Amino acid sequence: MNAQKTQDIISLLKNVSTENLSDAMEIFGYRRGVITKPKGVNKTLSRMAGRACTLKYIPKHGTRSLEENLSRHIEVIDKIVEPGEVLIIDANGREDVAVLGGMNAIRAEQRGVAGVVVWGGVRDVSDIKELQLPVFASSFYPVKSMWNFETEAINVPVEIAGVHIRPGDYIVGDETAIIVIPEEQIHTVLQKALEIKKKEDEYTAKLLSGVSYEEIFNK
Repeated sequence: MNAQKTQDIISLLKNVSTENLSDAMEIFGYRRGVITKPKGVNKTLSRMAGRACTLKYIPKHGTRSLEENLSRHIEVIDKIVEPGEVLIIDANGREDVAVLGGMNAIRAEQRGVAGVVVWGGVRDVSDIKELQLPVFASSFYPVKSMWNFETEAINVPVEIAGVHIRPGDYIVGDETAIIVIPEEQIHTVLQKALEIKKKEDEYTAKLLSGVSYEEIFNK
């Protein structure tokens, strides 16, 4: 898929909710890739859409020294994740260390990253909240992760809260949840989600004008 088509899809995804997308996936019988934790750090900026770039951590091996820095998140943020992508960091859901901090988030924002999802902890939360970068995290914790983690791989399949994510999958996040849409399903899911949104907008307008629920749905 060329870059312009991808950007067109992402622009449309920003106009539908995770509820619309979940309903669309259900209609087609697709597995719903819904993630309700991590949650948005900066609540007013939690809307995001983009394709996944993944970073997978594993516990540091016993032969490695505590002081040995085996994390590649700086390299990924500085050079690998593309503008408009969503960086997915799989830290095994561990909540008592932080794998993303304020300076990392600042650099990600400067590079045009669409958002960051951390299956684990983040720190420097007050700094992150000042940014225009949507960040989702499992926990807030002040301890850095150098002693605990090493990078296993970049841009490989990962599992976040039981949901399988591959590099290039479409990721949409809002205040309700994060939803993962496989690339192969994006066209059918997006079209149906837009149809659902249009219908729901019409129903909402009628309800706000004083039309009863019964009048809307029993015609």
